[in-house]
Amino acid sequence: MKILMISGTYNRQSRTWLMLEEARKHCDTYDVETEIVELCDYAITVGQKDTSHQISELVEKINESEAIIFSTPNYQGSISGLLKVAIDHIPERGLKNKSVGLISVSGGIGNMSQPLSHLRDIVSSLEGLAVATNIACHSDDFIRDEEGKSSISNEKILERVKDMVEELYRHTK
Repeated sequence: MKILMISGTYNRQSRTWLMLEEARKHCDTYDVETEIVELCDYAITVGQKDTSHQISELVEKINESEAIIFSTPNYQGSISGLLKVAIDHIPERGLKNKSVGLISVSGGIGNMSQPLSHLRDIVSSLEGLAVATNIACHSDDFIRDEEGKSSISNEKILERVKDMVEELYRHTK
């Protein structure tokens, strides 16, 4: 079984990515193959006509995966533009019967779960199956050490990541 994890942030190794790293640790419990894709490494253009090798590669990775986790920063109460543009390149019915986990990371004031609602609708329109355990977290759920490295400090968030991975595994195996 393979779970593809897609980080929809413009910042490498951000809190959005850190949430996927935590999910990856739990995937090891189930001997699941994982891959984290950082969309900031891709040259993604607006529109369905993008024929770049990178978009084809991303769509192929999605096709080869049994489950997907989307992790996005909360930008203006929604998902990042980078993630939305990447998702727009997924073909119609491109998530058919795939289990999908959803993560949103907020940095400021606002509705932390709103991006999850948007993602849930998008996943449904592509015929994917969003699992019930989704994660909405805030910058307060993280701490930085002396070197500036972030880690997840909220035990409830850590437990939800574990639960989401378990749910993805159960729905996919």
